[in-house]
Amino acid sequence: ALYEEALNYQRQSTSIKRKSGNKRGLASSLNNTGEILLKMGNFYAADTCLNKSFQLLKESGLSDILAELYGTMALYHFKKGSKLQEENKFKEAALEFRQSYEMQQNQNNLKNADIITENNKKILQMQFQYRQEKLDKIKTLEEQAREQKLKSENERQRILNYAVSGGLLLMAALLFFIY
Repeated sequence: ALYEEALNYQRQSTSIKRKSGNKRGLASSLNNTGEILLKMGNFYAADTCLNKSFQLLKESGLSDILAELYGTMALYHFKKGSKLQEENKFKEAALEFRQSYEMQQNQNNLKNADIITENNKKILQMQFQYRQEKLDKIKTLEEQAREQKLKSENERQRILNYAVSGGLLLMAALLFFIY
C-alpha cells in the first residue's frame, strides 16, 4: 500500500517534470520510480524506467545524477540475480550479478571522478591564492623600498641644504671680517 502511494506520487512528479522540460528532474524521477518498482518486485517496469533515465542522462551529460542511477541499477541487477538464483537459473543469475558489479564500479568511478575534479579545483584555487599572496608581498616590499629610497633622498637633500647654508654663512662671515 505504501509503495503504491509512493509510486503514484512519483508518477505525478514524473509527469510534471516531463511537461516542464526539466531533464534533470525527469531523470531523477524516473530513477526514483524505477527504484520503487524494483522494491515492489516489478522488474520489467523498473528496467523500463531505469533505461529511460539512463538515456536521458547520457544525452544531457548530467553525471551527478548518473552516479545515483548506477547505484539503483546495481541494486536492480542484484535483486534480479537473486530472484533468478532462487529459480535455479544460475547462468542468468551470474550475468545479473556481473552487471550489478559493473554498475557499482561505474558509480564508484563517477564518484571518484567528481572527487578528483573537486580536488583539482581546490588545488587550482590554492595555487591562485598562493600566487596572489606572493604578488601582494612583492608589492608591499617594493613599496617599502620606494619609501626607504624617498626617505634617503630627502635626508641627503636636507644634509646638502644644511651644507650649502653653512657654507654660505661661513663665506658671509669671512667676507664680513675681511671688509
